[in-house]
Amino acid sequence: MARESQNLPYLFLGGVIVVAIVVFFVSLIPQYRTIQDTRVQIEDTKAQRVERRSFLDTIDRKANQLRSQAEHERELGTVLPAGQDVDDVLRIVDRRANEAGVVIASVTNTSESLRSAIISARARGSETNIPAGVVPLGAKVSVTGSYQQLRQFIDSLSSSVRLI
Repeated sequence: MARESQNLPYLFLGGVIVVAIVVFFVSLIPQYRTIQDTRVQIEDTKAQRVERRSFLDTIDRKANQLRSQAEHERELGTVLPAGQDVDDVLRIVDRRANEAGVVIASVTNTSESLRSAIISARARGSETNIPAGVVPLGAKVSVTGSYQQLRQFIDSLSSSVRLI
């Protein structure tokens, strides 16, 4: 019996350590699962944040496209007005000539020869700068005036939105 009494404190200490380890693991396992669940939620939140950022970037790009589309529509409205009161090309050229101070001696319509040249260039396979749906108007204008007047006339024609 003496032997048992000497080992009893060690057995008791061993039992206490085993119980402490069991209690420690029993109390930490639910917390470990909570930690794992929290990590999964964090990863899901990060993925959702990336998706939302991508969505917001897409919305920003679309908004910029809509803003630029409005600008393009305004420019197109200037070039091709919807109303019936559209000045024809000759009136625009005449107005620009009067503003520059030159006198128009003659205007010759060269549209047919221009169209023929474009059609033959397309038939040969050459590239033209004119889109397929656009019908070009050609004109030969003879004017008289000083160098400065002529230069101002040409500058005003080249800056005209309606005359491309």
